[in-house]
Amino acid sequence: MAQDLICGRQAARALDQALRDPSGSPPGIQMVYISDSFPAKIKKELSALLGKGPVQTVSSAELSRLTDLRHQGIVIRLKASSGSGSVESKEAGLKQALDEKPGLYVMLDRIQDEQNLGSIVRSAEALGAKGLIVTGKGARPGSVAARVSAGATMLLPIFQSSSQSVVKTAKNLNYWLLGADFDPSAEQHKKSLSCHDLSPLPDSNRLILVIGSEGDGMKSSLLDQCDFTLHIPLRGRTQSLNAGVATAILLDRLMEFVDSNTADIQSSVP
Repeated sequence: MAQDLICGRQAARALDQALRDPSGSPPGIQMVYISDSFPAKIKKELSALLGKGPVQTVSSAELSRLTDLRHQGIVIRLKASSGSGSVESKEAGLKQALDEKPGLYVMLDRIQDEQNLGSIVRSAEALGAKGLIVTGKGARPGSVAARVSAGATMLLPIFQSSSQSVVKTAKNLNYWLLGADFDPSAEQHKKSLSCHDLSPLPDSNRLILVIGSEGDGMKSSLLDQCDFTLHIPLRGRTQSLNAGVATAILLDRLMEFVDSNTADIQSSVP
């Protein structure tokens, strides 16, 4: 699947929104293809997008030849260097973000499935995470992730780095690393916390949730460097959740914790 295509109305709306943000760095647009039956009302909603790059009106059949994804009458081809979202690969960019925009970040280590990546990006952006960090060999944001995330790959800052570099930078900036451990026996671990009781966590709004690969989980070396691990108590007979669902649950719990600590920090500033 081409990594430089964005398909569907929700993804197009997200890109339009990103183009309107003066502080953002949206991907470059090479061509916007819209079907000859595309609704005029939605064209008006996408005025920033349609005014940014060249627009070509084609038949729905021609759009289907461009991509196997459900396009809903619109396909955007990005410039080759952009990818389906703006991914920052410079270490300085990640360090600056962690330093100047404290909050909850999500680190994906060796996630293999781009649909899982897209699902996680969607949850992270919707629930208020500050950014996503992709490490290790695995999936990267492309057209599939853009589609699954409903365009959130264009709205959430995404960084690419090595896991050890992230750990070093995070520790230097007083971030706490929280490893998601989906092993049912995890709750017996001394550092493992139930997502329903985060009171043992330090009063900090600088947290990084670390998610390992779908099959193997986190590397043992990375797991050992986490300050805490988090698990989700499962009450049914099914003893696992997919990476996207589990991450969304943990994000929701952690954002409540971060919001509370952020409010306390702000109220203590004279």
